[in-house]
Amino acid sequence: MFPFADVIKAILQMAPSVLIGGPTFLYYWLMVAVVAMLYQRVTDMEKKLHGVVRNESLDQTIAAIFHGFVAGLVGSFILIFVGVSLSSKDTVWVIGLALILMAFDRRLICFSYAGGLVSLSSLIFGWPQVNVPGLMGLVAILHITESLLIRFTGAGCATPVYMQHKSGKVVGGFTMQKFWPVPIVVLVMALITDRSLISGLTTMPDWWPLIRSRTMPLDDPNFIFTMIPVVAVIGYGDVAITSSPERRARLSSGYLALYSFALLGLAIAASHYPAAAWAAALFSPLGHEFVAVSMSRRETRGVPLFVPPPHGVMILDAMPDSPARAAGLRAGDVILAVNDVPVDRRAELFEFFRPSAAPGAGPDEGRGPGWLPHLNLVVRRGQRRLTIRATELRREGGLTGLVTVPEAGDDYQVEQRSGNSIKALAAWLQARLGSAHRR
Repeated sequence: MFPFADVIKAILQMAPSVLIGGPTFLYYWLMVAVVAMLYQRVTDMEKKLHGVVRNESLDQTIAAIFHGFVAGLVGSFILIFVGVSLSSKDTVWVIGLALILMAFDRRLICFSYAGGLVSLSSLIFGWPQVNVPGLMGLVAILHITESLLIRFTGAGCATPVYMQHKSGKVVGGFTMQKFWPVPIVVLVMALITDRSLISGLTTMPDWWPLIRSRTMPLDDPNFIFTMIPVVAVIGYGDVAITSSPERRARLSSGYLALYSFALLGLAIAASHYPAAAWAAALFSPLGHEFVAVSMSRRETRGVPLFVPPPHGVMILDAMPDSPARAAGLRAGDVILAVNDVPVDRRAELFEFFRPSAAPGAGPDEGRGPGWLPHLNLVVRRGQRRLTIRATELRREGGLTGLVTVPEAGDDYQVEQRSGNSIKALAAWLQARLGSAHRR
C-alpha cells in the first residue's frame, strides 16, 4: 500500500524551507519579484485605461504566493505518487531555456515548450543528456497543478478592455493574466556510502515508481530516492470575449487537464517503451500549442458577449470599491432607463451621473424638473428585470467605476493576438535570419 501519511508528512516538512531558507530560497523570492513586476504591469495598464485599478499588484502578488504554495503541495504529492525522478541538471536546462524563450513571447515561459525542446535535442543529438520520461512527467504534473490554479483562481485578475474581433468590430472583453511562483518537491536518486547515517526511510510498494528511467538502479540498495525542492513560475494568459472570465477559466482548465493527463500517460509509457519518448517530447509543445490556439480561436471567432444591445446600455464591468459596484451593478447588466427616462447610449446614461449643482451653488440650482436625490435604474439582468436605487453615482470628479461596452466609433484598446506562440517564434527567427543574410 502506498504510504500516504509518510509522504504527506515529508512534503509538509520540506516545503517551508523554500520560503524561509534553503537551497532554493533566493531563487524563489527572485521569482516572486518577477511575478510582482508582471502584476504591476497589469495595474499600470488598468490605471491608464480606466483611471482606477481593478487588480492591485500587491494584493495579487500575496494571493499568488499563497495559491502557488498550496498548489505546490498538491503537485508535490502527485509527483511523488507517480514517482517522477530527475537530476538537478534536468531542471536547470529547462528553466534556462524557458527564460530565453520568454524573451520572444511571455507564454513561452511555460515548461511544455522548453521541456519538449530539451527532450527532443536529447533524443536527436544525445545532448543534453536528460531523463526524458521524468522530464515529461514533471511537465505533465506542473500542468495538472496549473489547471487547478486556473480552475479556482484564473478569473481573479481580469481587466475589462475593448478588443478588435475577427469580424472587424470593436467588442468588449477581459484580458486574464495570472502568475504563480510554485515551489514543488521532486525526487532525485542519491548514492548512500554509509547507511548508518540515515534513518526513517519509507518503504514504497513494488509497483512504484510508475515512471522508471532505464538507467535507474532500483535494485541497488546503495541508492535511495530523496526529495529536493525546485521552483517553477506558472503563467496563465487568456481573453474572455464570448463568455465571462469565470466560465472562460473553467473551460481553459478543463482543456488543460485533458492535455496534462495525456502527457502524463505518454511519460509513463516512455519509461517502458523508448519509441514513446519521441511521442511525449513532440506532444509536450505541440499539444499545448494546439490547446492554446484552439481556445484562442474559440474566442476570436465566436459570438461576442459584450456588445451594444438593441435597447439600453450594457455594462462591461463595475470596478471594485466604486459607486457602481456599491450600487449592485455587475458585468452583463443592461441599464434600460434612469428615473423613468430610457437610455440607449453611454452619453445619455452618464448625463445622469453629473452632480446636480456646482460646488457652492444653492440647494435648487441646476436641478431641473423631476430631479431626484437618487437614481432609479431599471436593469435587465439575464431574463430578470429589476430596479436598483443608487445614491452614490453622482460623484464629484465623475469616476463612477462603471465601464460600458464599446459603441460605434470607439477604438480598441488591446490588440487581440492569434495565440500561436510557435508561429510567432518562427516568424521572429525568420526575420532575424533574413536580416543577417542581408548584412
